[in-house]
Amino acid sequence: CVTVAALHLLFQHYSPRQVIIIARDCSGIDQLEELGNVSCISDFDYWGAEAFPDPDEYDAASSNRCPAGTARVSPSWLLVIIRCLTSVLRLDISHRFVDISHELLILKPWPLWRRVGDDGHAGVVAILQKQHLEFQYYHDVVRELIGVDVVDPPGFGTWTAHHMPMDRRYAVALVKRILQRLGSPLPPDLPPAERAAFFARAVLRWVLPRRPLCARGPAEAPWLSEWETYASFVRSTFGAPALAYHTYGRYAGLRLDVGAVLTLEEGEVDHLDWLMLEHKSRVADAQLCPRLAQ
Repeated sequence: CVTVAALHLLFQHYSPRQVIIIARDCSGIDQLEELGNVSCISDFDYWGAEAFPDPDEYDAASSNRCPAGTARVSPSWLLVIIRCLTSVLRLDISHRFVDISHELLILKPWPLWRRVGDDGHAGVVAILQKQHLEFQYYHDVVRELIGVDVVDPPGFGTWTAHHMPMDRRYAVALVKRILQRLGSPLPPDLPPAERAAFFARAVLRWVLPRRPLCARGPAEAPWLSEWETYASFVRSTFGAPALAYHTYGRYAGLRLDVGAVLTLEEGEVDHLDWLMLEHKSRVADAQLCPRLAQ
């Protein structure tokens, strides 16, 4: 339901030429085809191969059987993060595209691109998160992975915006930078799925021995962030004008659990520009779908 609502809003506000959904399960995609050019790739088909280097660690984290004194990081969450960085390797996408979380509902549109020069465009991301929590070490992992210090937007805000206008040229350069630093250059002539899987395996082989899935504390966990990594690389390598932003607070929004949607009164979100729906509780589609449709 959340994905369907997000897509209806995207087509209403932006009229995208193409939408590619990456999901665990692509069943039900037929109901979205009436919106426009919408396709879906399952997680299994996206990768086409196992990405995690240590099967035992993967199984322990996946089944919540980490050793005593450790806390797990979900392997599926890590793959979602890495998947964004591999879009240009795996998908047939345009020169400019937007990576967006299905949890973000854009109620009122804002500009995602601005003109630069006579015929160029640069992404403009809306800063929706005020700050990281004190136990989140995203900046440390970005520095370790690409050798760049994260510079948050001045004032308040982080690059974890749950959407990111991306330039294919910059995304390819980022992939090359990461693989070069890891000493694992991309082999030529690999099919798309194998290119993405090669990148994922190279990153995980480097990150997980240092920051395991079953970590002894937050400071040792693999705090990967696709948007923090991309934004930091682009602005440090190509200059701040290559990726602009709308300052934190310019667009009003609310983060809430899907269960809280059922308690919203009519008109309660009319003044908001966006909603971020978190899945902390389980709500039946029969209850949630009609509310989101309103």
